[in-house]
Amino acid sequence: MRQALLAAALMSLPIPGASQADKGPATLEELGRDKERDEFLEFLARFEQATDRVARERHLACLQAFGAETFCACLRDELPVGATFDTYIEVVTATRDEVGYDSLPSDLRAAIDRTLATRDACVKRSHHEGCP
Repeated sequence: MRQALLAAALMSLPIPGASQADKGPATLEELGRDKERDEFLEFLARFEQATDRVARERHLACLQAFGAETFCACLRDELPVGATFDTYIEVVTATRDEVGYDSLPSDLRAAIDRTLATRDACVKRSHHEGCP
């Protein structure tokens, strides 16, 4: 979703060379910026497809394991982008000592912390929605 919004914002920016009728042909610099923008938009599209695929696979694996739609939809939407369901299981079933938490780089510690917080939030959400 964020990628789509970013792409939409980029598409609304003035396109170099678009108003060239008054100025004549686009310069090489303007053409280069056009090419870079197009390549970036292609990259965003591929990135969005890949993250959507990971999220769908994560959701399906969760449903196969737990069969809890609310919980699995929450994990699909809230886990860090690159986290697979297998990664989720590894994080939530291991102790900090087992993963060597204190010796991990700060970005990995943050991903573990976010995964654990997401698990707690998704459990809470699924229990809240499951209550009469």
